[in-house]
Amino acid sequence: MCKNIQFTFKYMFVKSTNKFHWIIVDDSKLDCFIAEKIIKDTDHYKTIRSFLGAEEALEYIKTAPVDKEIGTIVLVDLQMPIMNGLEFAEKVDTLPREITKNFKMVMTFSTVNQFNLEKFRSQIKELKLITNLANKPLTSNNLNYLIAGMK
Repeated sequence: MCKNIQFTFKYMFVKSTNKFHWIIVDDSKLDCFIAEKIIKDTDHYKTIRSFLGAEEALEYIKTAPVDKEIGTIVLVDLQMPIMNGLEFAEKVDTLPREITKNFKMVMTFSTVNQFNLEKFRSQIKELKLITNLANKPLTSNNLNYLIAGMK
């Protein structure tokens, strides 16, 4: 059984608002629904967008208007078909800095054996946008912890 893993934040948002844009990338409709509900209950959102596929989310990020005042938190499922969370993060990491300047990414996972978790952890440290890991399903406590670190 996996323990709740928490990475220390590499860097934080420095913003005057407690509201964020949220992008949820998860192949499970149920996990997207739960994340949206938890985020809405915190009232720390300006917008919430959910995507069942990483490719669709990547296209949205490439074309969405850039908000220079409000940060964007991207919750990404680590284990998805076609393009997994790490592959998605690597592609987002290559986008122009103007697009990703205010982005922070949280890698979410439900079940990962200890060997794979160590492998993923070393890969995650290489990607500058990933600031944390969180167990799924997302809980109010986990979300409040993430938000507190992003203010």
